[in-house]
Amino acid sequence: MKPTTEQILSALNKLIRENKTELKTEKVELASVKELSKMINEFKSSFDKAVSAFDKIDNVVKAVAKPINKAQALSVDIDREYKQFKKQAKELGVDIPNIIENGVKDVKKLDSSLQSMGNKVKAVEKA
Repeated sequence: MKPTTEQILSALNKLIRENKTELKTEKVELASVKELSKMINEFKSSFDKAVSAFDKIDNVVKAVAKPINKAQALSVDIDREYKQFKKQAKELGVDIPNIIENGVKDVKKLDSSLQSMGNKVKAVEKA
């Protein structure tokens, strides 16, 4: 038996609907691929910016750490030298000049701030 015109048109409509569904699915898949590609590129860009910013922070931390370390070493040296100087002055029976006394007091006052800064820099370096 030959198919009727109605059957042919019905079968044709069915094929067209199936084909449209496939095309819509492919469009969705293409959109998903495009969106994911865009997100991957944004991630890579953000990551590169983070690495660059981290490198800048690392350089700043190193730049801050250097004078702090030097000042801490000098503080230890000053304390040692001052104790020796004070002992010698006492043995000789002379007074320690005010400029030295005041300078050592200033170093001791500033030393606690210096220690705090040093601890913060060490914490950042460990992170």
